Amino acid sequence: PELPVHVATYATGFNRAHTVTVDTTRALLILNGTRQGNVQTGMRVLSLASPSSPTEVASYITDYVHDSWARSDTLFASCISSATMRVFKLNPPNVTELQAWTYPGARTHSAETSRDGRYLYVCDEQNYGTMKVFDIQDLSAHPLIHTITVNPLAIVHNVHVKRDTAFVSYYTEGVRLFDITDPSLPAEWGYYDTYGSFSGGFHGAWEVAPFFPSG
Repeated sequence: PELPVHVATYATGFNRAHTVTVDTTRALLILNGTRQGNVQTGMRVLSLASPSSPTEVASYITDYVHDSWARSDTLFASCISSATMRVFKLNPPNVTELQAWTYPGARTHSAETSRDGRYLYVCDEQNYGTMKVFDIQDLSAHPLIHTITVNPLAIVHNVHVKRDTAFVSYYTEGVRLFDITDPSLPAEWGYYDTYGSFSGGFHGAWEVAPFFPSG
């Protein structure tokens, strides 16, 4: 990892993407918010069966997918422009929408489930936005059961679940850690502030990656 080597470039149908999601179990690379120049070209799904020579196996172009997260064959797609949370069954070449919903104040940026898959944590990327907890045991009902903020002036960005902790990048509020032993009721237990100035705006911690083998 200290000496990366550029082995190939993939540029079929797009030359930019906002974020990438890797389904390591099925060797799929999901590219969110792709563009060809300034033209949106949808969410593209590539096979990594040959990692240095990916091939497209599926796509979704109906709505702009800003970020996504895969759990088994289910894909949770955060569609920030339409303020919509979409859930797909992803079985290439098929991308089948199972459910979609919006909610008051939605600016749906990113989402991830609890370890048991029953709860969905959704981050709204805007000042005064909150991290929301939806009960998705019944996906068609998906009630909002809890909202969380560490500072109402600040922007919540990404959430990642590792065992019984939710790691949240929170822009000006740094990295925040939530105990999700009870996954329906996240409780903050620690933080690391990366930005020592005012609260609010797109400064500070944009992302946190807690999954390295070193821990």
